[in-house]
Amino acid sequence: MAGIKIYRPIIQVSVTHALTLQSTPDLCMTHLLAISLIPNPSFFSSKSDNDIARAFLVEGVNTYSLSDVGEGFAGKGHQPDEIFSAAKSRAIREKGGIGIALTSISVPAAGLTHITPFMIPFMLTEAECPWNYEWEMQLKESVARGIVI
Repeated sequence: MAGIKIYRPIIQVSVTHALTLQSTPDLCMTHLLAISLIPNPSFFSSKSDNDIARAFLVEGVNTYSLSDVGEGFAGKGHQPDEIFSAAKSRAIREKGGIGIALTSISVPAAGLTHITPFMIPFMLTEAECPWNYEWEMQLKESVARGIVI
């Protein structure tokens, strides 16, 4: 999951728009963005050196409630608080920020899932950050093309 670091900016933009945090900041306390990746066939079939940024394609995205996700992880031996600390998110909120937005990034074919937190220490408004209805397409295209912002 090393490629996650290079895509942090586009993933943070995606979680902001997927959860509509600029108009509903409370959703960072109750939901997460789930991104499912599949191996990029052209990356693995190429005989030349490949850029790791093009190793995967975004298969799909969805939003889920943290309570549903927490139950799934608890069933695998993890405690929900290991994944998400509501107290930390509330502390950020008390200081004027949105909180901690979470993204679950998985590669089902490899049995891997990684939870990535994004601290958003400021409030966003719709005027400052209008909702982008093309966020999902932009995420998919950026990953497919290996575009790192």
